[in-house]
Amino acid sequence: MEHDDRRITLISRSKAAPERGWITSRSAPRRLIFVESFGVIPFALARGIEEMGKDVEGVIIDGTATAAEYLHLLSALPPAYGGDVVLIQNDSAFVSATGRGGGRVLYALRPEDVQFYLDTKMLTGQAQSVAA
Repeated sequence: MEHDDRRITLISRSKAAPERGWITSRSAPRRLIFVESFGVIPFALARGIEEMGKDVEGVIIDGTATAAEYLHLLSALPPAYGGDVVLIQNDSAFVSATGRGGGRVLYALRPEDVQFYLDTKMLTGQAQSVAA
């Protein structure tokens, strides 16, 4: 197995989530890891960051968690994790990011902001290989 030094984004998406043009090629700037369910995210973060020293840059939760589950995840993030955590639901989205001084801030996103965020982070795009 070949070693991959790209930063990791964990993605949990429901089957009902809209199709997104995830950039998944080996030449992509980020390594996207799709997990089966939201429940895997806390364990993947803890194991990936604390036990294995992996560089997890972000978490995208696309229709697989409730607002309460999202808030619970935010309250239990590993101390070493400083990346974004995005919750995308049918009619709303939120991003939790590290603020100045190390605390977390929470922003609401409009539907058009979600695609802008994903494109800006180089997670989605039209000209790249995409995941089904």
